[in-house]
Amino acid sequence: MTNSTHKQTGGMAMEYLTDADIEGLHHTSQGSFYYEHKDTFEIVKGSEQDAAKDGEGTMMWYATQLESLIAFNYYATKYKAVLLWDMAENPEPQYCVIIDKKIEV
Repeated sequence: MTNSTHKQTGGMAMEYLTDADIEGLHHTSQGSFYYEHKDTFEIVKGSEQDAAKDGEGTMMWYATQLESLIAFNYYATKYKAVLLWDMAENPEPQYCVIIDKKIEV
């Protein structure tokens, strides 16, 4: 197990998520377009004032609520971040995190 942080607990090694692990949780990403399609998103955590302007941030989609919560909490320590519920059926609604930084992914 390389590039991981470990802690011994009761004779068992626990592995913590690294920055790279969290930054790789999303399955899709692209430049921000929240305001252009605002009616298809519902804010789950964060506030609209923290949503990056269209074209000035990054939106990342996640397969599960847990992945999105981990990512939101991670990115919120580094950037302005908002956790969204994307109601578009592509092929089905899913969680999305938007941050106010363009990231090449």
